[in-house]
Amino acid sequence: MNSIPTRSRAISMLSPHSYFMRGAVVLACCFLVPAFAQSPAVKRLQVDTPRAFGYVIGDVFRHRVRLELIAPYRLETDSLPAGGKINRWLEMRSRVLELTRSPDATVYEIAFDYQIFNAPAVVQGVSTPAHKVMAAGPADRIAVVIPAWEFSVAPIISSFPADSELPVALRPPRPPPPIPLAPHMARFALMAVIFTATLLYLGWMRWGVPLLARANRPFARAYRDLKRLNRRSFDQSVYHGALRRMHGAFNETAGRALFSAQLETFHARYPRFSGLEQPIEQLFAESQSVFFTPGSPALADESHLSVLLRLCRECRERERRPA
Repeated sequence: MNSIPTRSRAISMLSPHSYFMRGAVVLACCFLVPAFAQSPAVKRLQVDTPRAFGYVIGDVFRHRVRLELIAPYRLETDSLPAGGKINRWLEMRSRVLELTRSPDATVYEIAFDYQIFNAPAVVQGVSTPAHKVMAAGPADRIAVVIPAWEFSVAPIISSFPADSELPVALRPPRPPPPIPLAPHMARFALMAVIFTATLLYLGWMRWGVPLLARANRPFARAYRDLKRLNRRSFDQSVYHGALRRMHGAFNETAGRALFSAQLETFHARYPRFSGLEQPIEQLFAESQSVFFTPGSPALADESHLSVLLRLCRECRERERRPA
């Protein structure tokens, strides 16, 4: 009882109309048709193509053809299709990229570069043409056909009637992604420190540091010393030390020991001290009386030291002026 249905299923599988038989026939054709269609001189023909969708106007794609000819057949490069417009969609240029010879075959690597120069209104199916190239042998010439290839071209912007609305709402422009700055901050800080140090070094070499130079001038240093003397308990030795310190500042400014007889030359050489002629002459007269006049000079008091401080401060301000 069960053998009859089993036999029926086996017969149906062998029937020409069954899916099994149809698949076997198709598979056999896939192996047999290339063998019959292929020329004996062509050992192998392989075409590498890119994707077959998603192209728009301006896109460029390449077909890479590997053609192996049995020796002594060779490709006639003049038979390659000339570049230029080949249909309303494509421009093409071709060239041989590589040539490899062996005792039994010659291998050609051929590139076909296509560029799309037209834009469809809707998605459009397009096909590259089949190219026929010639191979020459000792006594004959054979044609090798590079098959056509189908792909689709899409519009950049879909066309809609003027009075219709877009099927989807347009999205706002996407802002550029923020660039993370944290990995670069340490490098930036190091470069900033090096740049600042270089500028300071060049400034020191060319001009010196103005603040340090101003603080190191003769009357600036003398004024700091006089303020230290003024903080001590006043006596005649403090006043005498203040006089000597003022004369040291004048000597350093003049570049030599300066005496009262040379004050007129000093003022002519250093006009920045103009307006202080009278107090400077009084200073030199006071020093002459204290240090070089015989007898007992009048005792000085704290007001005399204040006068020296005021004169030294005025001289400090004047020496900062340009010559």
